[in-house]
Amino acid sequence: MDLPRLRFPNGAIALAALVLVGSVTAAQGNLITNGSFESFTAGGASGSCTTTQTVTNSNLPGWATTSGYSFDLNTGNYGSFCGPAGGLGLYGPIGASADGGNFLAGDGAYLTGYTYQILNGLVPGSNYIVAFQMAAAQQSGYTGATSDYWQVGLGATYGTGASQNSTTIDLASGAFSGWVGQQISLVATAATETLWFFAVGTPAGQPPFALLDGVSVNVSEPSGAAVLAMGLLTLMWVRRARPARKR
Repeated sequence: MDLPRLRFPNGAIALAALVLVGSVTAAQGNLITNGSFESFTAGGASGSCTTTQTVTNSNLPGWATTSGYSFDLNTGNYGSFCGPAGGLGLYGPIGASADGGNFLAGDGAYLTGYTYQILNGLVPGSNYIVAFQMAAAQQSGYTGATSDYWQVGLGATYGTGASQNSTTIDLASGAFSGWVGQQISLVATAATETLWFFAVGTPAGQPPFALLDGVSVNVSEPSGAAVLAMGLLTLMWVRRARPARKR
């Protein structure tokens, strides 16, 4: 007895193909813009400084921030740079991360806020790996042990959605921790969401700084929709390729 032939409306075939193509597109590479913080324009005058390394909503392409005390630095200027209140620096020596070049430095206990980027082309239900380099430092001129970590989340806007914490780094007074690679797994719930970083440090009196570099976001596995679409397309191909049986 012949099995009944499965018939799929053209609309279902098109939908399955679109889901599959969309999922493949999302998995093609890093979704982050300027994840190495190399593209940066120093800001205007601050106090006795002619320019400032303070990150704003307009001078770090791809990123925006609500933080009032985050800076774009490198291994040549971290010891003496300008912020919104004038000159400051971090204890060192601070070497380059595995990503090299510039890095983001955020005070985790003073004028804190979110540094974030809007991501497009996400596949709801897919798991995304947020990889980055992190380190801990302390503002020079202060003493006392500190601790730092990054809170990382993916949601409708900064501060919302699922989040995870990086490794917590306990730092001796006046030291630099060295760079540590991190990977955090977050699930997308919409095609467009905000990836955000929030520096957390203690105590407030010994300015703790969390450093960030080499941010990338890549899908880690096919979404459930992609697997379903692939299975549907395969089943249709098998049914159409099967020769008709003679009665």
